Amino acid sequence: MDDLNEAGVVALPWVVGWCVVLSALRLVWVIRRPMAADIAPPKGSSAGGAFYALTFAMLPWKKESTRHHWATYTAGMLMHLAVFVVILYGGARWVGWGQQVMGWVVLAMGPVGLAAAVGLLVKRGIHRGMRAISSPDDVLSNLLVDAYLLGAVLTAWSEGWLPMWRLAFLGLLVWIPLGKLFHMVLFFFSRVFFGWQFGRRGVIRWALPVSY
Repeated sequence: MDDLNEAGVVALPWVVGWCVVLSALRLVWVIRRPMAADIAPPKGSSAGGAFYALTFAMLPWKKESTRHHWATYTAGMLMHLAVFVVILYGGARWVGWGQQVMGWVVLAMGPVGLAAAVGLLVKRGIHRGMRAISSPDDVLSNLLVDAYLLGAVLTAWSEGWLPMWRLAFLGLLVWIPLGKLFHMVLFFFSRVFFGWQFGRRGVIRWALPVSY
């Protein structure tokens, strides 16, 4: 474990640099892709559409995909919430404040999020429709998140598991700019662009309970 811990400490700044630089390059590449000009006259507010897309449109009952799949939606939210809690736990350890409290939160919520993530992976494997559209990226991304959550829970339980958690974190950083985990960067850009375009066309308005 000592050798693994030392190797992880040495590799961390290099892997962080890899993640930041490649993520920035990929984001610039996406933003600079040419778009067809919308020559139709505007029928609504672009800013209002963007605001709606980032706020009310995020409510689960606004989209058919979530209204009809509450169990999957709930599992996904639990997984993402657990990841967010683990990130806060890592930040608390880094600044040296609130580590014990966040450790308790991780021990309470981490196993729930981990179980949800594993459940989503199992569903992807046994559901014929989902299995048909799945790729190795889907499986690898889920497994990397699983390892990250598991490492955090074990570390909160016993400090001796820290090297394993750090290794899982390194794997996550390596894959973020390369695979579907990059959606954590693109999410806000895509929501704003979506709302901006459809708000301009008058399809969605922040003041109306529109479903799509």
